[in-house]
Amino acid sequence: MSDLMNTLPEKQDYSEKLACDPQRSVIVSACAGSGKTWLLVARMVRLLLDDVKPQEILALTFTRKAAQEMRDRLYGLLEQFSKSDDASLIKELIARGMDKAQAEKYLPKAKVLYEQVLANPQPIVIDTFHGWFGRLLGAAPVSLGIQPGFKLREDAKRLQEECLDDWWGDLTPELKAHYDILLKYLGSHETQKLLMGKSSLFKQRGAWTFFAKKCKQTGVTPIEQLKQSLHKLNLSNPLLAQWNAPNALADIEFLEHCFKNSSTNDQKLLPNLMPALACKKGGGNVMDVAKNLQDVFLTKSPVKYRSGNDTILNALETFLNNEGKADRIGDYIAIKQTWGHAFEEYLLWQAEQDVFAINEAWFALSQSMMAHASAQKENMRVRDFDD
Repeated sequence: MSDLMNTLPEKQDYSEKLACDPQRSVIVSACAGSGKTWLLVARMVRLLLDDVKPQEILALTFTRKAAQEMRDRLYGLLEQFSKSDDASLIKELIARGMDKAQAEKYLPKAKVLYEQVLANPQPIVIDTFHGWFGRLLGAAPVSLGIQPGFKLREDAKRLQEECLDDWWGDLTPELKAHYDILLKYLGSHETQKLLMGKSSLFKQRGAWTFFAKKCKQTGVTPIEQLKQSLHKLNLSNPLLAQWNAPNALADIEFLEHCFKNSSTNDQKLLPNLMPALACKKGGGNVMDVAKNLQDVFLTKSPVKYRSGNDTILNALETFLNNEGKADRIGDYIAIKQTWGHAFEEYLLWQAEQDVFAINEAWFALSQSMMAHASAQKENMRVRDFDD
């Protein structure tokens, strides 16, 4: 028995019988290798047996390989039908959802179906999505705003490179600034992937077009839409309030005094605190020492609030008691807590600043790329699948 015959299910349940029936509209969701192609071919055979003309059947899939496999299996099965004995052919028809009486009724038609399909002047259309839609666009290009006689290009990556070849060398100062931002945050390799890779807006421009259209309908730009989801973006830097507070210098000096006279664990924080103290005395900017100061109040890996901010070590408590400053124990803990929570808020605030900067640059560069590529494709008279 041939391979086509061996692909038949060992047992046909009621759902398979229903799915084979072309009079029913069905959706079949199943994993690879489970028999979806077998089912599609079965439905096409059943349609042909019900006198549906070959040119009235449309079967679409994602790749040319899959389309060719479906075509080969359909015509191979029809050829086998033409050569099978009655008993074998009835078994095949029953396996494709018919009862015995139906199978016997359709037997003569099944035997000549192969010859009839081959003799029909118009074949069954088994194609890829992009191939079929390309044909539709080619049938009425002017009404859709497309140049007549355009060529469908399937080598999307090469087409993208061709269209953008001269874009890279002619960036405006504004676009160069955006590109530098992406380099700063992502590095050269990841920037290239973001702009040109599988997840780029260039590759996802179908979804981007819908998103941009929705933004326009609500009267905002895509970047303004993003701003609305970044609730901390327009707030001030949480560290500035702490740094510019009237008692900020005195608080940092008090922490230095405490760390110097505490146990080893606290003394290890001094190298990170001292640059901040020097910066504050010199009237500097907190952002110049933010990384050092952060390590005083947050752990490094993972970055999180230090539990020690809420306590005082025994050695330090004893020292303050001996100095007659027992009343400052609460101040010591409060200073650490305030700075610790300020840095927590700062990281959330900074994350939104980074997200906005990256996306603003990404949007601007991508929109310029897409507009340039679109113009180039017009000049080349070509389209790709996303178009």
